[in-house]
Amino acid sequence: MSAPPFRIVLAGVGGQGVLSAARFLAIAGDREGHPVAAGQLHGMAQRGGSVSGTVVFGSESSIIAEGSGDALLATEPLEALRSLPLLRAGGLVLVDVRPLVPASLALARAGYPAVDTILAALAARAGTVIACDATALAAEAGSAQVVNVVMLGMLCGSGRAPVTAASLLAVILESCAPATRTVNQRAFELGRSQSAPARATIPPEETPCRSP
Repeated sequence: MSAPPFRIVLAGVGGQGVLSAARFLAIAGDREGHPVAAGQLHGMAQRGGSVSGTVVFGSESSIIAEGSGDALLATEPLEALRSLPLLRAGGLVLVDVRPLVPASLALARAGYPAVDTILAALAARAGTVIACDATALAAEAGSAQVVNVVMLGMLCGSGRAPVTAASLLAVILESCAPATRTVNQRAFELGRSQSAPARATIPPEETPCRSP
């Protein structure tokens, strides 16, 4: 009997590597022999714009209906909130708590919600919220541009990834320039080692990753 589908929603801002993260997951899944489909929900990945995508394991369709996603991986807190309706009740959320105001919001001069308010909304729907300053961890690894790799490490560290950490890391390292492999590996391991279940009510300034 085949395993039920595992549906991942990815969200963030252009320039954070959201669609690259989706591609890495899909390639790793294919190599492990899983039926896997990846798709782009919206956004053209231009820097500053909202971007989201999907990866579905165990299905030939990349479509994730509202309330059916098993995991939400977001490189920006407000983008996590935007994609929250796709997550099923009790699902997994992994989110970078570092705000990066999308260009659309900045142009509209709209207010940005408090991060704690966003995290509380995520926690009200999700079974587990893993909230990190993943951007800071990426910078610690050597480049803030590898925040997507930190997030993938967090997914593997959560114990809920539909692929093995070894397969996913191999795909990441093969896809990056040789000079950046050490940075990417470090970023992946930092995310993986610090992805403990978080309390959404703890202020993000207290610690890079928050756990009970």
